[in-house]
Amino acid sequence: MSRKTFGSLLVIIFFSNPTFSQALGPLPMAWHSMGLNADGTVYTWGNNDTGQLGDGTTTTSSPYGKLTPVRVLKGEYSGTTYLGDNPSNRIIAVAGGRQFSLALAEDGTVFAWGLNNRGQLGNNSTTDSSTPLKVLKGAYNGTSTLGDDAGNKIIAIAADRFSSRALAADGTVFSWGYNYYGELGDGSTTQRLTPIQVVKGAYTGTSYLGDDSGNKITTIAAGSQQSLAVAADGTVYAWGYGSNGNIGDGFTSHRYSPTKVKMGEYSGTTYLGDNSGNKMIAVTAGSGHAAALATDGTAYCWGANTNGQLGDNSNSQRTTPVHVLMGAYPGTSYLGDDANKKITTLELGFYSSAALTSDGQVYTWGYNGWYNLGDGSNSNRWTPVKVLKGAYDGTSYLGDNSGNPITDIAFGTDFGLALGTNNKLYAWGTNSYGQLGDNSTTIRSTPIIVHGVDDESDLSLPVELTAFSAKVENGSITLDWTTASETENLGFILERRATHAEWLEIASYLTHNSLVGQGSVTRQNKYSFIDDD
Repeated sequence: MSRKTFGSLLVIIFFSNPTFSQALGPLPMAWHSMGLNADGTVYTWGNNDTGQLGDGTTTTSSPYGKLTPVRVLKGEYSGTTYLGDNPSNRIIAVAGGRQFSLALAEDGTVFAWGLNNRGQLGNNSTTDSSTPLKVLKGAYNGTSTLGDDAGNKIIAIAADRFSSRALAADGTVFSWGYNYYGELGDGSTTQRLTPIQVVKGAYTGTSYLGDDSGNKITTIAAGSQQSLAVAADGTVYAWGYGSNGNIGDGFTSHRYSPTKVKMGEYSGTTYLGDNSGNKMIAVTAGSGHAAALATDGTAYCWGANTNGQLGDNSNSQRTTPVHVLMGAYPGTSYLGDDANKKITTLELGFYSSAALTSDGQVYTWGYNGWYNLGDGSNSNRWTPVKVLKGAYDGTSYLGDNSGNPITDIAFGTDFGLALGTNNKLYAWGTNSYGQLGDNSTTIRSTPIIVHGVDDESDLSLPVELTAFSAKVENGSITLDWTTASETENLGFILERRATHAEWLEIASYLTHNSLVGQGSVTRQNKYSFIDDD
């Protein structure tokens, strides 16, 4: 940060380190947290007993994790130092399993690291890795690694307790790892060390799920030894563990190939999503329960409900979908039924559930024994409650500041994460492994702010500033500055104020290309900006 005074104005330049997430990964079974930065690099924190943080270490003594975020090393990724640091092939998605991690690159290839006892890393071995490995192609029609065919890239990934999933651009689905309950969807219970293709089951294709080009699979999810997929026609398929009714077909049986989820309380003909006017657009899975998001913004849940995680104001198991009730949501009857405050994101944790509305607020329900619903209590909730603000800069609830709505959420095993528009990351719930990232193992009943990389007490500047000048001419101010070197610098934010006035942001690297930093360089760089307001 640098301040310069001239005339009656003061200009402040902030140098921006990539210390907070721009997107979160689904983490339904995880004991660790993952965040994806705007520059494509990946940050992890929390449990690290099998190398799932990807920084080249394992943490084998209490608390068995890292208490603040670390950067994932590149491993087999073609970069300089860190996973995603090649600007021509950034990481675009992440997902966390119980003790392993996945990442998807822009070129469609997939990386995995951490526990590998069931082959969940997909590299044809059962050896753990503390840095990223490339997932091999297996049954995928590529050259050597999954997604390496530029004409059929991998476009989405998901992880459950001990296995992995990937969705290809052509709509077909691949899976690998543990398969005791048929969660890989190949009609068997055989563990797979490299990707296999999910068979069609009840899907109306030729051989494999998604192989009808007119009805591709558009999104996938994985929970505790269960898999879900949504087709372009809006219908939902499920397979794997089903003892809690979480397949959604009216039974409590395991399914070894895709089965269509029945409609339950959904207004359709036979199956969930079969009304073309209100298709399903997203799915998510927890430990024994599942959920789907409809086009109209309402949510449906099914499966285990001992802790009220289905949100229907009961603790009764449901073998077909039920509507999530409104609870504390300001609607008519159901969560998301206000067209101005639709549900945009659904995430399930171990025995709990969460939803993000279009106005940036967060609702949770289900198990709350570790304060993981964020409402300040440890009482289970059978209908949605609002997450309290905690350290968030709002009035009462997380996301209630219209200038800083929440943009993304994730739920792990008994903890929650939420990303603000200001790029601050908030966390709450259990913290035994440091998964809240606040440099402690203290349980938090309301949101706290996740610390920066190597803890937010590290305030060293990411640039060496060697020159600065300001010239006032014809009502405009021209700012020029020079850096001799830059370290992980995303860019610059400019603010100004007149004497005794409030600070006003006048420009940012997010809105002006001329203010984008050079990352990590040792050469001289010159910058200029004209303030003519």
